[in-house]
Amino acid sequence: MSEDKFLRVIWKYEIERINDHLPKKTRSLSSLLEDEDPYVISRDGSNFTIDKDELNFLASFIPKELHDFIRLPIVLIRRLDLGRGVFTISGGKLERFVIHKLLKNTNASFSEYRNIELPLYIYWPHVVELRRRFKTIITIGFGVSKKDMDDARRFLRGY
Repeated sequence: MSEDKFLRVIWKYEIERINDHLPKKTRSLSSLLEDEDPYVISRDGSNFTIDKDELNFLASFIPKELHDFIRLPIVLIRRLDLGRGVFTISGGKLERFVIHKLLKNTNASFSEYRNIELPLYIYWPHVVELRRRFKTIITIGFGVSKKDMDDARRFLRGY
């Protein structure tokens, strides 16, 4: 294996490790609102505390009938393989809709979220705006393509 390929494999493995702060499992807004000290478990086993004020804001922003379906925290993945400043919105259509609604990128109502297609990607200025307002209901991870991660895992198993 060339030195360049080796370094790329190690780099991709390290990206996976720096994502240990991400949630192992997300939780619904309704579930988190029931907790006095809301949290999710991170991939490294630690508690990721979610701010109650942010949850209350989101509860007032999203219709109550959707509180069981929105999963938190919403993870924005910095996609290094897609270019500078590109992030994907993890989760489903509802999480994508909420992000675009918070950014005022759509005028659609929540009752329409299933029927409209919104971009999967947002960019660095959007992330700055979201993180300024929300420190805990939105978190950032780093990613590369699945193929690149599979190559890195296969390579590392050989050592």
